[in-house]
Amino acid sequence: RLGLLETLEAEREANDATLEEVIAALRQHGNGVDAARDLGISRDRLVWRLRQAGLTIGRVLGEDDAGRPG
Repeated sequence: RLGLLETLEAEREANDATLEEVIAALRQHGNGVDAARDLGISRDRLVWRLRQAGLTIGRVLGEDDAGRPG
């Protein structure tokens, strides 16, 4: 083993955002693309972090699943 997997995982964790940071960025920017860019993570990573907590971008932003304010 070259230790690449451990190195990649350590780098990912170092650059990861907490749930609180994700929620704050979403509320500030109003969308996942800009929030993820601001946090320095991918939008997929942002969505994954929310799903771990049982949330969606729409729920955080106060919209229903169809994108309407709820």
